[in-house]
Amino acid sequence: SVLRRDLEGWLTELGVGDADVASIEIAVGEAATNSVEHAYPDGGGTVRVEGQLDGQGRVCMTVSDRGTWRPAPPDPGHRGRGLMMMRDCMDTVEIDDAADGTVLLLDRRLR
Repeated sequence: SVLRRDLEGWLTELGVGDADVASIEIAVGEAATNSVEHAYPDGGGTVRVEGQLDGQGRVCMTVSDRGTWRPAPPDPGHRGRGLMMMRDCMDTVEIDDAADGTVLLLDRRLR
């Protein structure tokens, strides 16, 4: 809830419209939730969320952790839709998974 509140406040200060705010909140929330739930299977860890508005009218968000990337299982059941939701909400979703953590890059051109 803190992330959602802070993200919404920052986007509103920038003058971002409601539809863009909602889409960005969904994508960033999913990315952060995935990091919290999956990057640290033994518990405890840091998730960092950063954002900027570039000079071309795009909000560029980065969600990073120092945990381990786990690919989705072949049959995730009722779960495993986070990446699909992020891709539906953003123009670009890139994943950089390395031995020292995972970074998700999320971009959306403001409508």
